[in-house]
Amino acid sequence: MKQREWIQWIRELLVRRRGSKAGVSAWQAAFFVAFIATLALMLNYFVMQLPVLQKFYAESGGGEPFTWAPLFLRFLLIAVVMPFVEELVFRGVLCNLLEQRFGALAAVLLSSLIFGLAHGEPMSQAYACVLGACLAAGYLRFGSVGLCWAAHAMANGLVFAWLHQWF
Repeated sequence: MKQREWIQWIRELLVRRRGSKAGVSAWQAAFFVAFIATLALMLNYFVMQLPVLQKFYAESGGGEPFTWAPLFLRFLLIAVVMPFVEELVFRGVLCNLLEQRFGALAAVLLSSLIFGLAHGEPMSQAYACVLGACLAAGYLRFGSVGLCWAAHAMANGLVFAWLHQWF
């Protein structure tokens, strides 16, 4: 593909996937983003209560990525850049391919499993599988990687802020 074709493809993915007739209202978008962000906070809260995980984080120094970067840059990487890349790869490419080949249910299950496996230690993997399934279902329903990116970014940003006791 030429550079212009790549840019057009990414632009289409962010707005609406090809062939999708599903529109999304502002209320649906707001509810979806709020649901994903709330689910992320709740899952993180309950996962952090597990004694095994508390011990792991105490011994590993928190297990946070990008520790080399200043805090604000770490926030931008975790809350903006990584969700953008992950949504393009896992929803925009992988979920699309799986849906075309195996159908919607298999696309949601397989893409969320692969998304979870890409997320480090087992507790993060389980958490990412659940959120990945919700994001994949939202992508197939609404047809917008941009909406999934917004929800993923909001979830990561809120969890990051919560873990760093910003609120």
